[in-house]
Amino acid sequence: MSLPEQLSLSISLQDDATFSNYWVSPSNQIPVKALSLFCKGEGEQSLLLWGFGGCGLTHLLQACLHKSCVPVAYLPLKDALDLNPNEVCANLERAALVCVDDVETLAGNAQWELAFFHLYNRLRDNGHRLLMASHINPSAIALTLPDLQSRLLGSVIYRVDSLSQEEKIQALQMRAKVRGIKISADVARFIIKRAPTRMKKMLTILEQLDNGSLRLQKKLSVRLAKQILDESA
Repeated sequence: MSLPEQLSLSISLQDDATFSNYWVSPSNQIPVKALSLFCKGEGEQSLLLWGFGGCGLTHLLQACLHKSCVPVAYLPLKDALDLNPNEVCANLERAALVCVDDVETLAGNAQWELAFFHLYNRLRDNGHRLLMASHINPSAIALTLPDLQSRLLGSVIYRVDSLSQEEKIQALQMRAKVRGIKISADVARFIIKRAPTRMKKMLTILEQLDNGSLRLQKKLSVRLAKQILDESA
């Protein structure tokens, strides 16, 4: 299921946002396992993931959408807040699974809080599922609608931890392997130094380096990586 055409939202899922492409650190095994079961229709009706920037919440939400076999809808709230909330949320309850990113951006927007509250209730009444992601602790979301706050905090909540330095190296090496290349830990560290907090930026750099090494027909090293990025700067 897609969002209503009249909203003209430019929303597309990342093809590589899958569970197989997500590096699962030991501390994130429980939330990722819970999410994979949630995709299959197991567990509670509403689930909320939260974590700080760079932990991969959007990736996990989109992975759930890719894996689901039921009609789905995806709503990144930060891209929709300037639109009419009643129009955006209209009929979304027809989707068996609705994934809502950036739920913390609802705070203080009375119209959006109310529209989302009613959407939550319609999904619940239809027996459909709601998956949410917040980039701050749900208990710290300053909602002005108490009933909506109770709905969010009544969901099953999991924290997704950011990766350690060593885990980022392993994650980059895994993603490189998916692309058919092998990178050393030193190259991975070089990429991390260029984008220390955002995995999405790191993957963009990895793609740039992969393309550059193919063009030059040279094995990717730290020296070559620096040359490729300096030439494109």
